[in-house]
Amino acid sequence: MKKRSILLSVSLLLVLFLLIWTRPLLTQEKNTFSVLSGVLKLTLSSDEFVQYDEDPDLLYYISETEANENLLTSLPVLTGYELIDQMGSGYLFTQKENPEEKVMLSGTQFSRYYRLWKIPK
Repeated sequence: MKKRSILLSVSLLLVLFLLIWTRPLLTQEKNTFSVLSGVLKLTLSSDEFVQYDEDPDLLYYISETEANENLLTSLPVLTGYELIDQMGSGYLFTQKENPEEKVMLSGTQFSRYYRLWKIPK
């Protein structure tokens, strides 16, 4: 009985320590669970990008950190667009048929391994 209570106490302390240690990662985004489900989908698939959330104005994608601007054109949303400029963490795309139509894609680092992308609809 005593061994069981010690094991339970150590387990609870370990879980508490992990929650405190990962708190910045868990509170970085507004919907952490959808981001974590996107990480899981990306890890289990061979895709370079996975859509993890959507709202009326934006589409949210996740990729591995190594994804570069050439891979961004492989996003289904950017079919028919070409990269014309990079400004910090933003990438400016223009439509091939209509150069006046422009889209600004922004990326943020989620962890050392993943990057989150916001694309306007």
